[in-house]
Amino acid sequence: MRHHAFKRVFAVAAALAVAGGAAPASGQDSVRLRDHAVVTGERVLLRDVAELQGELSESLGDVVVATLGPAGAVSGGSGDSGGESAVVTIDSVRRALDAHGVNWAVVALRGHGVCRVQRSDHPQDRPAQADQARAAGEADPVDFPSTGTLQDRVVELIERFAGVDRQQLRIEFADHDEQTLSQLIGRDRYELEPLSSVPVGRVPIVIRRWDGDRPVEVGRVTAEVARRRVAVVARATIGRGQTIAPGDLEPRELYLTTPTEPVASPEHAVGRVAAAVIRAGAAIYPDQLRSPLLVRRGEPVTVRCVSGALVIKVVGRAMQDGGLGSVIEVRNDRSGETYPVRVTGTQEGTVEAVPDTGSWGSNAEVSAAAEAQS
Repeated sequence: MRHHAFKRVFAVAAALAVAGGAAPASGQDSVRLRDHAVVTGERVLLRDVAELQGELSESLGDVVVATLGPAGAVSGGSGDSGGESAVVTIDSVRRALDAHGVNWAVVALRGHGVCRVQRSDHPQDRPAQADQARAAGEADPVDFPSTGTLQDRVVELIERFAGVDRQQLRIEFADHDEQTLSQLIGRDRYELEPLSSVPVGRVPIVIRRWDGDRPVEVGRVTAEVARRRVAVVARATIGRGQTIAPGDLEPRELYLTTPTEPVASPEHAVGRVAAAVIRAGAAIYPDQLRSPLLVRRGEPVTVRCVSGALVIKVVGRAMQDGGLGSVIEVRNDRSGETYPVRVTGTQEGTVEAVPDTGSWGSNAEVSAAAEAQS
């Protein structure tokens, strides 16, 4: 259920509709970078450097896009000389908004490629500064096109889907998808939607190119995604039913295509029993291991049940195999009834549900609970 919910949210809110520099469609919010800005503190906010149109864009006004340091150091942009000015680029704004989880399907980033920021102790300098820039004859802002290829955007999508950075993933595409993936983004708008509920293994992705408010082209590519993990692997083939010893295992770093977490430490596998054949060099997963059998089917089992101040003990017969902590059916041979019993030791267990004490039969041994615990 969690994976399906994640897919739905991801497809709508983070499907990475790639907006180019085209004018925003009707009803779309826009962030338009100015060419000049004046601030009064060290933090440079989005509202300081850009015109915000639309409710969503205005809600992003307090996102920090750069910082004026004491020596002119800038976070998110490149700095001019001196500690009172900086340069904020449209790319640095895009990165800041990406980190804030902006959905580019509904927000268009436009305007000048560079905004020069100056610090002043007088807020009233802001409009004068802008007027001076316009009076100098600077050109009106132009749409800033997106760069890169569709493959770049698909890789970004998979990174977000997996929740890890690119260095933790191995992403491969089929040769027949190369032509589609090599297309430059340019001024087009794209929507990317994963069709898989998990971010590893075979991940089909639908690509839609939009013209205004409607898709005009739909395609599909498939990524083979593996994630790098530390996993315990078998040094040699381990047979079914074999108890695992320390020398049977070693940790390795592998690229895996399964969403299930592998066993990451040998101590979680040593002493357990292989529930199936584990091939040499293969990562080991929790469902391939089970606890050693302490009770075998058909064997006698000593069953104890604390009932009030009494301990009832009877020998029954196991109807199933069981390891430590597992619940098995045990039959009372005299009464013919069966009870769910939790295995607590070798051929020993405790009853899960307290039966009528009379049903245990004449072979039941009854003693004080205090004695049993002593």
